[in-house]
Amino acid sequence: MLQVLIGIIVIAIVVVCAMYFYQRNLLNRINKLRAQLTDLDNSTLMAQLDDQELDMFAGDTLKRFEGLQTKYHEEVVPSIAEAKAIDEEIAEEFHGAAVLSLGSRVDDLATAVKKASSVADDIAKQLKNLDREIEQQDEAADQLRSWIRKEHNTLTTDAAQYGDSVAKLNEKLTTIENDFEAFAQLTKHGDRDAASSKLADLQAATAHFDDLMAKIPVLSHPLLMEFPDQLAELKQGYGHLISDNYHFTEDNIDHAVEALEQQRQATLNQLAVLDLSNVDQINADLAKKIDHLYAVMEKEITARPKVQQMLVPFAEHLAHAQQQNKLLTNELDRLNISYTLNNDEIATVRQLDEQLKQIETDFNTEQKRLEAKTAVDSEVLTNLLTAEKALTAIEQQQTEINASVSELQSDEKLAREALQRYAVDLRTTKRRVEGLNLPGLPLDYLDFFFLVSDELSQLSKDMNKQQIDMDAITKKMLVVQDDFDKLHDKTNSLRDSAALTERILQYAQRLSMQHPELNEMIARTQTYFNEYEYARALEIIGAAVEDVEPGVYKQIEASYYQEIGRQ
Repeated sequence: MLQVLIGIIVIAIVVVCAMYFYQRNLLNRINKLRAQLTDLDNSTLMAQLDDQELDMFAGDTLKRFEGLQTKYHEEVVPSIAEAKAIDEEIAEEFHGAAVLSLGSRVDDLATAVKKASSVADDIAKQLKNLDREIEQQDEAADQLRSWIRKEHNTLTTDAAQYGDSVAKLNEKLTTIENDFEAFAQLTKHGDRDAASSKLADLQAATAHFDDLMAKIPVLSHPLLMEFPDQLAELKQGYGHLISDNYHFTEDNIDHAVEALEQQRQATLNQLAVLDLSNVDQINADLAKKIDHLYAVMEKEITARPKVQQMLVPFAEHLAHAQQQNKLLTNELDRLNISYTLNNDEIATVRQLDEQLKQIETDFNTEQKRLEAKTAVDSEVLTNLLTAEKALTAIEQQQTEINASVSELQSDEKLAREALQRYAVDLRTTKRRVEGLNLPGLPLDYLDFFFLVSDELSQLSKDMNKQQIDMDAITKKMLVVQDDFDKLHDKTNSLRDSAALTERILQYAQRLSMQHPELNEMIARTQTYFNEYEYARALEIIGAAVEDVEPGVYKQIEASYYQEIGRQ
């Protein structure tokens, strides 16, 4: 029994504790909801939505405000009343066992409070946004008033920067000002929605106006401040230059200046109606054309003194070149009698003469134009410079031709001296060979000796012609020189072979007493020697003695070359 009693007591205690904690948590929740309800009851929202505020608004803004009033009275107020009624029921039933059935009613209270709070927060947010719009529009109105005053002042004090554009700018500013007044009236009467739309248009219009105010002075400056003076200077300068008998590479410069002035005026008219399209490109175009006209006139002003400075020196240069060509022609005619000219020198000098005649004709034409004051100085200068280069090139050719033919006589003298040396050399060589007292000479040596002799004879004939071809003679001289070198080598070889053969034969004959086998080689050698084949004879006897007494051939050869001074 005691255990049962203890169990009952424990269960009772648990139930009591549970009831206590449930009741306490429920009460905390109810208190929080009551606090929210109190905040809703004490909210300034009702005052903000009072009918007295209706006088502040008009149009769509008034409708928006009335909508918030309606929403407040139709959604927030009923939800608050419902919440209060539920709260009163909960308060009456909170004590006692009925507390266990209050959970659903507390949920109903929470739902009512949440709905009232949510709608109230939304209304408060929209009222705050409306207040922000009103504040922003009022600030914008102040800024626009200041901006309009500033722009009026700018157009008055800086009107010169804008030229004829001032009138249209003032019209546009007046339109903006009128739109601003309409905007101000809307804000005054409280039609904030309409004012917001108007403000957006005003801000776009002021931004466009600011863009015009920034760009027009930059675009109009050259049209108003630079181009007029430049065009006037071009017009006046052109008149002075024409009176001074200047002529130009381009016709109708005065018409071109007038066309540029018309284009300038047309562009100013375009700016006057605030049309800025392509004005920057037009300005760049005008500047480029003006600079070009300056350059055209400057070219003639610069060219004239240069032309005057060149006339006398050029005439002297031309005369000198013509005189040189005449002297060169006479010299070639004289040389052509005695020498063959192989490089078309006479034809080339004739061509140079034709070039000089054309240069003289062109120069005379330029001089006549200058005397008649019809010449374009820059063209004359260009022609003179071109002709000057041509004269320099002609003189270079004259110098080269003169240098090539001036050596003909000296070359002839050298050739004759060489011919004489070759003739002496040939006679000397003949005496040297005869002095060898040989039984005869090899046929190939004789052929080559007579070949050289014939070459020398032909060269002598060529040198004695009425008209000498020095180019051909020079080539033949080179051949003769080469053949003389070969003849000397052949003569030396002939002499050396014969002399060595004789020495070695003598030595072989002494050796044959002890070496009778040499007798046959001695006989063969003598046969070849008598048949004038000295090199073959030397080869046979040299090999024979080397076989009998190695090294003796080299000793005899060395002794021989030492004697004749050819070690």
